[in-house]
Order: sequence, then structure tokens, then C-alpha cells
Amino acid sequence: MPDPMGTDTALPRARIAQLAALRRLGQGTAHAMNNALTAALGETGFLLEDYKDDPEVSEACQAIQRALQRCASLSHALLTHSQPPGPAEAEVDLVRLVRDLEPWLDESIGSRRALSVEAPDDLVMVTGAPADLRLVLMVLVSFAAERGEDAEVAIRVEGGEPAVLAVDITARARAEEAVGWLGDPVSAPDPLDACSLGAARDIIAAMGGRWQVESDGPERWQVRAEMPTSS
Repeated sequence: MPDPMGTDTALPRARIAQLAALRRLGQGTAHAMNNALTAALGETGFLLEDYKDDPEVSEACQAIQRALQRCASLSHALLTHSQPPGPAEAEVDLVRLVRDLEPWLDESIGSRRALSVEAPDDLVMVTGAPADLRLVLMVLVSFAAERGEDAEVAIRVEGGEPAVLAVDITARARAEEAVGWLGDPVSAPDPLDACSLGAARDIIAAMGGRWQVESDGPERWQVRAEMPTSS
């Protein structure tokens, strides 16, 4: 199978074009959703004010507003993360990067999957492109969530030298195959998985880091991205 990140075959060119089209579609969809959600939140706010003395209507309006706010948060994240990349390289605090993405990741993987984050209080600084590091995290969490509705995903940030961004995954569905694909993205049967996982691994390698996949039994595995800390 050709290298999914290469540029000398028709498949990668087609895949890159598809991803670019999906980004544009995602931006347009997010803008439309934002407009609709803003209007819906405003109207429910007026309704809540008009019927504030009716506990049944007030409770219903508040439930609707909570659901709309969750959708608005996802729409905002989609707009933010579908923008063209920012600075090619900068000092990035891994703790803040993970915390900023946590609400979006939690919503995106679905309510039946468990997501947890463990990070120190101190800054953990590395040098890299912020958009690339966000991509690495989103790719790994999305890949983990696709392993099944029972998936449990734990994100960990470790300081020291090297800095570590780790994703621990517990899932019963096709765990052995998933470990193989994470270790060797080219072997993934889905070209989109091959491209995204390969890109994530290449991002870490370009930073002078290491991409490690470890398994702890048939249902538990871990991806560790080790990166040099900023001097």
C-alpha cells in the first residue's frame, strides 16, 4: 500500500482534495448552525421571560437552552478548528491546549463514552505548530471513540524531559487491530484513518519526538507522543 501521506499517487491527492472540501463544508455548516442557534437561544430567552411564573414552561425552556448551548459550543469549536493553520511554529503549553479542547472532545465522542483528563498545574511547554498539536489530539481521541460505544479515553499530560501527551484507551471492539494501525498507520484499511494517523505520527516526528504504542492486555492500549520541552 502506498504511503498515505505521499504526494506521488492519485489516492493521496484525491483524499487531500476531499478533506479540503470537507473543511469548507464544515465551515459553511457551522456558520449556518451558529445563525440558527443564536436565533433559537434568543427566542427561548424571550419565551422564558414571558412564562417565568410557569414552572413547567420555565423548566422546558431551560432544558432547551442547555441543549442549544452544547450545540453552540460544538459549532464554535468546528469553526475554530477548521480555520487554516496559524503560526508554523510557536511555544505551546500542552496543558492549556488539552484543557481548551476538553469540552469539544467530551461532546464529540458522545455521552456513552467516557473521557477524562489528567494534567499538572504547571505549564508544560513544547515548540510546535498549535494547529498541528490540536490535530494530533483530535485524531487520537476520535480514533479511540470509534472503537465502540464502551470506549474509555484518558488524556494525560506529563511534564519533564521529554514532555508527554498520552492517550490511554480501553475498548473491547477490535482492540488488537487498532493497536496495529496506531503503530503502523499505513496498515489501516480505511484510507482516512491511514492519512490522519500517519499525519499525527509525522507531526510528532517533525518536532523531534517519538510516537509509541503500548498494549496492556487485549482491551487496553496507550499512545504516547514524547516531545522535547522548550528551552
